[in-house]
This record gives sequence, structure tokens and C-alpha cells, in this order.
Amino acid sequence: MKRQLSTLTILTALAALVLYTFIPRTHTTQKPPHKTPPIKAICFDIGSVLLKRDIAKTLWYIGPKDVIAYMVLDMKNPLELENKALSIIDYMTEKEGVADPDDNPPTEKGHPISKSMGEWQTGKISNQQMLQKVEIAIHELRSKGLFESEREQRIALHLAQIIFDAHASTITRKENRQVTSLIPIIKAQHSASGEPRYKLLIFSNIDQESIPEVQQQFPELFSQFDDFIGSGNIGVMKPSKAFYKHALDKHHLKAHECVFLDDLEENVQSAQELGIHAIHLTKHNIDDVKKKLEQLGVLPAPA
Repeated sequence: MKRQLSTLTILTALAALVLYTFIPRTHTTQKPPHKTPPIKAICFDIGSVLLKRDIAKTLWYIGPKDVIAYMVLDMKNPLELENKALSIIDYMTEKEGVADPDDNPPTEKGHPISKSMGEWQTGKISNQQMLQKVEIAIHELRSKGLFESEREQRIALHLAQIIFDAHASTITRKENRQVTSLIPIIKAQHSASGEPRYKLLIFSNIDQESIPEVQQQFPELFSQFDDFIGSGNIGVMKPSKAFYKHALDKHHLKAHECVFLDDLEENVQSAQELGIHAIHLTKHNIDDVKKKLEQLGVLPAPA
């Protein structure tokens, strides 16, 4: 019985060997696992991303007496002046036309900016020229009933200075520590050769005169960046794709090699259409932004 089993085992093994040798088999080539292209540059907007408005300094610049009187005597909320400011933008846009009407026009809180505002942010007119245009618009709108008192008009003029005067705009800002605290973590990462893993770039719609102002006011912050690409220097604004293409070409980058943080959805969308890993930052989603940066490998995953 044992002999029969042994013979049967040998015959079975021989049959299996013949089948394995002579019957055609389908060869499958295993594809290598997909790798996410390496990120080479992290790009930041300035307003509401790296820097934010300091409310206390802003109210002090306007003038404590006017602010208190506006709130107590006029029973108004100073934050309501934002709607007045948007009305000024709308008025100027109606008079002058829209900035970059043939492209994706820049906006302020969803309101298309005027031709002169576009010229100001692309270095074609000075801050003083822009401020004069806004002051004229404010006086005209007072006659149309937009401002209910001389005090309210005076506050509006101070707010215009905060926006269009480079020095006033800068001294009423402060670091957005939720974002700037990430920069040392990003800069601490190095490649195997010891080189910094990422370039740090500024992508900002900013007037020409404000660029040296913010660099001088926040030297420790801006000294960490490899380049400052501002609309006032290159003559084009976000969300125009020409802005991003200029930056990519200058630094020999492909779109998918860049991560970009901006607070305006239209800027994020335009960058995403080019293939940039653009992330929309809001006042309340910093934790979601950090998770996306971790997923992209820009921030180390939490232990």
C-alpha cells in the first residue's frame, strides 16, 4: 500500500511539472506604486494669511474720540463701515469700469474693483494718486447721502488712509500667528543632501510702496522667504493666471510642485485650474489647512 501511494505521488508530481512546463501562462507585470510628485515650493498670500488687521491699532489710528462718539452718540457699530467701504468700491467701479474686464477681475469681498484700484495694485499709479481718487469719491458720495454725518465721513477718510497709505496700512497690521507659526516647521525640513526641502514664496496682490514697508515692519517674518512676488512689481494681479505663470517660470517650477495658501476663493480656484495645490484659508479652518498640508507631506504628521 505504501509503495502504491509512493508511485501515485511521483506520478502526480511529474504531471504537475509537465503542466507547469508546457502549458502557456499569462505573465502579469506589477506596476510600481504611484508616487505623489514632490512639492518644491510653499507659497503664501499676505493679507488675512500671513498678516491680519490689528483692530485695536486700527481704531486708534481712526481716532478714539471719533470712534467713541460714533458708537455712543450716533449709536453705530464701527464694523458697519465695511458696507460703506464696499459702496465706495462699487461707486468707483461704476464710474471707471472694472479692472481687467477681459480677464478674471479681482474683487474685494466679491465686489469687482475699479480700474484705478487695479492700476494702483499693479504699480501704474502711486498710493497718493489712488488716495486722492478715493477721497474725491467719498466727498461725492456724501452729497448723495451715503454718509449720515461729518463724523462718519471723517472716519471713512481715515479708513481710506489705512488702506491706501502704505505706512498706515502696515502699522495697523499684525502677524497671523496661526499661519506664521508653521513657517519654522516647514523651513526645518531638509533633503538627503542637506538642502532646504522647500522654497518659500510670497504671492500677493500688494501695491509697490507697501512691499518695502511690510518687509521693514516685519523683518523676522519676511526674511524667511526666498522671494516676494507682488502684483505691484510684476504688473499683474491674482486671480489672473498670468500672475501664477510668472512665478512658476521665474523659479523653474511646475504647477503641481507648488502649494499655495490664500484667503480668497477666486484666487484659489484660478491657481487650482493651473494644477497648483491651492488651499483656501478662512478665519475658522486652520485645522483643516494643517491636515491638508500633512497629507501633502509639507507638515510632518502628528505622532
